[in-house]
Amino acid sequence: MGNVGDSGSQNYKSATTYRSASEPKVRMITIPNQPERTHPVGYH
Repeated sequence: MGNVGDSGSQNYKSATTYRSASEPKVRMITIPNQPERTHPVGYH
């Protein structure tokens, strides 16, 4: 059971790290995309 808990902790930590690294990237892409979305003509 201890091993399972460790594994779960590791998986959670790994997922959190991956999410953290992905968040800024997604945010950076979302910020510049927002103005384009505001202008559908330019986006299309």
